[in-house]
Amino acid sequence: MSNTNHKGTLEQELEALKANEILSPDFQRKKLMMYGVRTLIAIIFYYFLWDYSWLRWTLLVYIPLNLVGLGLIIGMPMLLQKRIQSIEQKIDELP
Repeated sequence: MSNTNHKGTLEQELEALKANEILSPDFQRKKLMMYGVRTLIAIIFYYFLWDYSWLRWTLLVYIPLNLVGLGLIIGMPMLLQKRIQSIEQKIDELP
């Protein structure tokens, strides 16, 4: 196989990655809506069961996990776009 054939194959794979639903704004909006509903349900749950002291301790686990989930929803598409751009630059540098 020649270099141009490899380069073409890599470019086709990058185009397939760009078409991935994870990078679409609709997918991110859907995930943010689901995150909001999930968080609202948890807030309601904690509000009505706040009298149980053991439940308060679960906040020490829930809050960091919730923030990590939010970070992944927001940060993953940006990280993937950045990686795709760096890979495109490397492909362009190929002879």
